[in-house]
Amino acid sequence: MTTQLTKKELQLMTVLWNSSIALSANDISNINPDLNKNTIQVVLKKLLDKDLIKVDNIGYSGTVLTRLYVPVVSQEAYVSQSLTNQTMKKLVANFIDSSDTMDDLSEIEKRIAQKKKELLNEE
Repeated sequence: MTTQLTKKELQLMTVLWNSSIALSANDISNINPDLNKNTIQVVLKKLLDKDLIKVDNIGYSGTVLTRLYVPVVSQEAYVSQSLTNQTMKKLVANFIDSSDTMDDLSEIEKRIAQKKKELLNEE
């Protein structure tokens, strides 16, 4: 997945990423009034075509049946694919340098150790 999102697509994906439930176009409009309903419908179609979202369920918007959408790709996965390895390394180094709790550093160490173990098992 190396899809670069447009500004409107990113706005809509952000609404979906920040929601713990599936949302309708009307829900999205209520959460982000800067997006008009026609734009939302067009952007939802584009995101469906790019396989970045899916129809999770059918629900009601008032008395009308409507599709409810959820993201297929996580915000973290999207951001990480947008960055080069060099940028990612700098970002991680900056996080480590600015971290002020042992918990944060311990979690990173644990993840690094786990990944090293996985890579060793593959060889």
